[in-house]
Order: sequence, then structure tokens, then C-alpha cells
Amino acid sequence: MLNAIEKVHDMGYIHRDIKPSNFVVEKGKSRNKVYIVDFGLCRLHLNNKGVPIEERKNADFRGTVTYASLNAHNKLVFIFVIVGFIT
Repeated sequence: MLNAIEKVHDMGYIHRDIKPSNFVVEKGKSRNKVYIVDFGLCRLHLNNKGVPIEERKNADFRGTVTYASLNAHNKLVFIFVIVGFIT
């Protein structure tokens, strides 16, 4: 699985929705192959010269909350508290 993610990164993309249901395993006679599927949230992270594209300063959460990082959860809770406080 990590090799599949690395190949996507080497092509200049970030998948942004890594979770078990987005991997498909093909069973072969000599070895198994793993594929990544569902590139709906995919984003280019390298330009055509292989240089990282500057990150966006303000970006909303994208992906599946169940598989999000603790940092993403903390930001979601913070936003919810602020919005709830304002309304």
C-alpha cells in the first residue's frame, strides 16, 4: 500500500482520502498488486519542474472524518465552537 501511495506522490499528486476502501488488491499467481482508487479529492502538489506548490493558507477540511488526523479533528472542533458561539 505504501508503494502505491509513493508512486502517486512521485507523479506529483496527493490523494487526500487514504482509507481502506480506497485500495483494491489484485491477486496474482506470483504476487499481489495493490491499486489506489477514488481520486476525487486528489490534488497536484508538484509543479512541472518537480518543485512543491505553495500550500494554501485557508483550506477547509476534505476527506473522511473517520480517517482524519488528530490535527484535522482539533481544527474541526475549534471551527464548530467558534461558529456555534457566533450564531
